[in-house]
Amino acid sequence: MMRSVLIFGVLAVSFVSCEGEEAYLASYQGWDYYKVRASGTMTSANIKITCEAAGYVMPCPQEPTCQYTPSTCTDTGLVGIRCGGHLMDEISQVLSGQNPIYCPAMEGIFTCFHSSSYAGDAIGVQPITSPGNWFEGADYSNQFAFCAKVLNADKCFQLSEEPKAHQAAEGQCVTLGGTLAGVKTVAEQEFLADQVRLGTDVSHWVGLKNGQEHFLYTDLSTMSSNLRWMSGKPEHLCALLDKNGNYDLNADFCTEQYNYVCESDVVTCKQNVCLNGGNCTSCFNETYAYCDCAPGFVGNRCEISYGRADADLYRCESFSCPYGWSCQDRGQLSFMCGAHV
Repeated sequence: MMRSVLIFGVLAVSFVSCEGEEAYLASYQGWDYYKVRASGTMTSANIKITCEAAGYVMPCPQEPTCQYTPSTCTDTGLVGIRCGGHLMDEISQVLSGQNPIYCPAMEGIFTCFHSSSYAGDAIGVQPITSPGNWFEGADYSNQFAFCAKVLNADKCFQLSEEPKAHQAAEGQCVTLGGTLAGVKTVAEQEFLADQVRLGTDVSHWVGLKNGQEHFLYTDLSTMSSNLRWMSGKPEHLCALLDKNGNYDLNADFCTEQYNYVCESDVVTCKQNVCLNGGNCTSCFNETYAYCDCAPGFVGNRCEISYGRADADLYRCESFSCPYGWSCQDRGQLSFMCGAHV
């Protein structure tokens, strides 16, 4: 069995530095999400400047038709629970299965939110220090901006759920239409390490090994290849992301059994299964396909248009207000709950 990570692109670095502090949060529907340290008041304008200075965009908090979505943000497909509900919810759910106001990983993150009730058009969360609350961005400074970057469509990965010897793992990846993951950059290594922690959290083989035995004597001279070994000796040493070393690379005999990471190039689908002008890309012999939707459409196959198929999700008939409160539809894609006076 293989666990599909369904990740397109050579992905994010999780790191912290004294200047330009940032960290990878999660990947969702073709985008990487980050938190980036801002300098100054946490207004929507400053969040946008912070994201763009780091090479990212400021994602819209919800669908473009929501009245709380500013015109200056970039639509990355986030919709939240409902218009005006929990912002950044999809990312928070990936990280912890909780709403942002209760998710420790979202601590100090602020996002744009267009409303006359919030000066600066931004709100954020501090779930560690004050769980369950939203905070006005204009009241806070030097926090984290919620940013996003589209994934580069050049490769995707799968994580196995069972261990194999290195050669058998190579064969399984080829059968799936890929290869063992090369892991050629620190960014890729950090990203895969994060995915493994979220998954099985065990060591994984990667596509790196030596060509011959390289044993050294105590004087650091190389062992002669003419020496005889017993039958069944390990032929090679192979590399793995080692759980015991915080998923840094380590080496072990290739005959040992570990889980493994496969990778595949991302290519254009032979048949475009995306609707409404969307573009289809796939990997692992088209086992997985991803639709890049045209503006105004969402869904796995771009089958949902704003203001049509998803409209009922945002009307009173599909939502129950708290006991004693009344619901009033406010346009096509929003409603309001209010207490009886």
